[in-house]
Amino acid sequence: SFLFYSYFGIDIGSETNELFSAYSNRAYRDLARTIRGIGGKKTTIKYDRKQEVAKLMFQEIISCPSKKREDFDDWHSGLCNKIADIFKPIAELKYGQTQKWLNMTIKYLWLNKVGKTESFFKYNEKHLHIPLDSIILNGLYSEHKTYFVNNDIKWSKNSSWSRIEKDTYVKMQNAFRDYFKKHNKSNPLDWESEKWVEWNNNKM
Repeated sequence: SFLFYSYFGIDIGSETNELFSAYSNRAYRDLARTIRGIGGKKTTIKYDRKQEVAKLMFQEIISCPSKKREDFDDWHSGLCNKIADIFKPIAELKYGQTQKWLNMTIKYLWLNKVGKTESFFKYNEKHLHIPLDSIILNGLYSEHKTYFVNNDIKWSKNSSWSRIEKDTYVKMQNAFRDYFKKHNKSNPLDWESEKWVEWNNNKM
């Protein structure tokens, strides 16, 4: 459709690997403005690295063996580190940036299912991580500050999601899971999609 093409720059009927690359590239745009010192890098080098990251994520997702939450978390952490390693010749990515790239790519896949990912979502949908950004974090902090306090998470509205380190990220995901459990939410991305729109409109 026109909207799909306008957002992802590709036709919805394209090949699976091309769709995945488009999702990854769109996710990269969500964090590109937060990457320091990348402006002077050659466009071809950035393109090659982005394509390498997209290829890696595609291979990892369609072959993801995890069915338990702990296994999924280990897989997710390892993939974030691999993304940072691929991009290292261009820029040092913080954990907050790699999680956004990976989690938004997964979210786009979840919203627009493509072939070869059925098994991944069948076994891991309830384990998926929330893409962390200022809208989600400030919204949760404003409405449910206790989840930050109880999990020893240092956060304020002046904090930057892109600079989040791994230990803080893990605490945040666990806080979300605690919230989901207490509010009988089974699908993290269902909740995130609704809350992102609500909190963005409210400008928390």
